[in-house]
Amino acid sequence: MNQERFALRVNVTRSQLIEIENELAANASLSLLAKSVACSMLAQVIDQLPPRRDTRVNIGIWQIAMLAAALVDVHQADPEVAVLAAIQTLAPERENDAKFREFANRNYRHLRNGKNPARSRLLDPGPDLVQMAAEHLPKR
Repeated sequence: MNQERFALRVNVTRSQLIEIENELAANASLSLLAKSVACSMLAQVIDQLPPRRDTRVNIGIWQIAMLAAALVDVHQADPEVAVLAAIQTLAPERENDAKFREFANRNYRHLRNGKNPARSRLLDPGPDLVQMAAEHLPKR
């Protein structure tokens, strides 16, 4: 594959590019191939603009923390129970892993304290996902 370097003048901000990428991904009139190629190209441009993404950030664990926070907010669940329900929904193969559960609980606490390095890369958990996770909560 030819990977020549070329100059690209980007006259929009990084946040505007991220919005455009999200709009492209949600556009139903484009083919899957067109969306994939366009989003991939935009993601490469976005990654080169400051602030750069920290690729060492595990976005999966932060998505679990965000889902747990939504369960606490919407269903008034106990935080530890909410984290377990989020794990059962998004990573069911890890639900019996005590170290992973502690890692998820720690990231939930960091999220509640305002720290989330993956925030710009994640969408808020939608109501459907929150409802799916709520099914793992103990019945009151």
